[in-house]
Amino acid sequence: MTNIKLDNHLLPSQICVPNIASEILEIGYLKILGTSDVDCSYVNGINNPKVSRWLISSSQKKFSKDSIISYVEANNNDPSSLLFGFYLNGQLRGTARLHDANLEYVNIGVAVFDVNIWGKSWAPSIIISLCDITQKCFNIVTFKAGIDIHNAASIKAFTKAGFKRASNATVQYKKGTALFLIKNFVDN
Repeated sequence: MTNIKLDNHLLPSQICVPNIASEILEIGYLKILGTSDVDCSYVNGINNPKVSRWLISSSQKKFSKDSIISYVEANNNDPSSLLFGFYLNGQLRGTARLHDANLEYVNIGVAVFDVNIWGKSWAPSIIISLCDITQKCFNIVTFKAGIDIHNAASIKAFTKAGFKRASNATVQYKKGTALFLIKNFVDN
C-alpha cells in the first residue's frame, strides 16, 4: 500500500482539545512535537511502568532522552507520520501519533503519560479532536488503532471516541495480542 504525505503546514499551529466530560472545563491542545519539546516529564512519564507496558510500537524497556529525541526526529522525517504533543495547563502530558497514512486509512495512537489525568476523559477527547482535524485537513476518513488486548482503559477511550472493533480484529505482536479498532467518518 502506498503511503501518502501528511503535510503539517495544512494544520493549525495548535489543535484545541475540549474535554468531552461536561464537568471538566479545562481545554488542552495538541501541537506538532519537536525535539526541543522533549523534557523530563516526557522521559519520566514514558518510563513509568504503568505507561510503558502498553506501548505496542516499542520493545524498549527504558527510554533515554536521546532515544526519545531520535523517535521524535524519525517521526518528523517520515512524511506519512505526524507526532503531536498533548498539553494541558502549559505542560506536556502525552502524545498522539498519526502514522503510515495511505489512501485507505491512517493509524492513530495515543499515550497519555501523566497518570494524574487518567480517567478524566482526556484520551477520548484527544482522539476525537485529532480525528476531526485530520479528516478536515487531509480528507482521511478511516482511522485504525492497534491496542494491547488487555489495555481496557485504552479500548474504552477509543470506543468512547467512536471506534468499533475491526473485522480482522486481532494480531500478534512482540508483547502479546493487539486488538484493532476502526473509526470511519463515511459510516457516521
